[in-house]
Order: sequence, then C-alpha cells, then structure tokens
Amino acid sequence: MLSHLFGAQSIYLGEIDEDSRQRHAIVLVERLRAAGRKPYLIGENVALGCLGYVNAALELHQQALAQNIDLRQVVIVGAMGGTAAGFLFGTALLGHPFHVHVISVEYPQEQLWSILKTNFANIGALLELTPSATLAEVTTVHAEYLGPGYALPTPESIQTIRDLAKTEGILLENVYTSKTVWGMRDLIARGIISTQEATCVIHTGGGPALFAQAELYQP
Repeated sequence: MLSHLFGAQSIYLGEIDEDSRQRHAIVLVERLRAAGRKPYLIGENVALGCLGYVNAALELHQQALAQNIDLRQVVIVGAMGGTAAGFLFGTALLGHPFHVHVISVEYPQEQLWSILKTNFANIGALLELTPSATLAEVTTVHAEYLGPGYALPTPESIQTIRDLAKTEGILLENVYTSKTVWGMRDLIARGIISTQEATCVIHTGGGPALFAQAELYQP
C-alpha cells in the first residue's frame, strides 16, 4: 500500500540469484542516469552502508556504561552480512567489550562467515582503521536456526512471535527478527549465553512483513 502511495514502481524479476539481481539493478540504474535521473542503488557500496551499525555498537556501549550495565553478550541477525559486519567492526574498535552472536537467517555458516570477513575488511579500508580485536575474537556465527531457508518460518520462530507479542508487546516477523530472538532464547537455554550475564538482542525492524504472514497466526 505504501509503495502505491509513494508512487513507487515495482519490478519483479522472479526466482533469480543475488548476482543476477544485482546485474539487473545496475542496468536499471544506468538507464535512469542516462535519462537524467539520480538513482541511489542500495548495496552498491556495502562498506558505506555498514557504517550506521558501526555507530550502533559505539552507541550501545555508551548506553550500557551510562546505565551501569555490564553488557557481555549481544545477539544480532546475520541478514546479508552488512548489518552484522558493521556492528562487529564497531565492537572490535571498542576492544571487544561484549561478544556478538550472529544468527544466520539466509546463508549457511561458512558462506555467511566469508561475507562477514569481506565486509569487515572493506569497512576497515574505507575508514582507514585497524581494530584492536579481530573478527574471530568478537563473534560466533550460528546457522542452526535458519530452518528450511530465508523467510521460511519454523515452529520455533512462530512460537517466538506469539510469545513476544503476548508477554512484551514486541512484534517480530519471520524474515529477520523471530529467528534471531529464537536463537537468543535457545543459546540461553543451552547455557551458551549465561543467565547471569547482561544480554542485548538487536531488533532490526521489519514489522510490515508480519502482515504478509497473517495466515500463520489465525485462531
């Protein structure tokens, strides 16, 4: 509805891989520029797009200090690797004040690790900074909550959505946030994250996607 209100044109490419999608997007951008438009291709410079979450790590650390919270564990979605890589770089810049658990919702573990490693290095090159902590020191990547694949719900992710809505009034969805929160709950239940340590989960939004999944939550 909002896309229609804003006058956006949607172009559906079908079930294609990321590289093909990127090539199509570049062709469209070049066509728009040739017509005198000024398009912005999201993801064209991934390292630049990561900087917001570099700042997020610094901001979270400052908030924890200001509130006298000994924050030791953070859980964040892996997504396409940009969000997590930015947060990991910021954490490494701080010298590893907390450990970051990255929950994969899209890629197998090795593939996500490779993406994070590339983005981490590119952020360093862009900022001309070398963190005092390494990527391996600040994070653990978990792929066991992915389920059947990207945006495909699991019984645990659906239950997590119900639980958070009923107990906290917090809305999650099955693309990014429910598997991330489920991952945190399971890591705590398994003792990987101690109940004695302050833990923060990063809620990355996505609320509108919940309404496209309404059939999962009918009485």
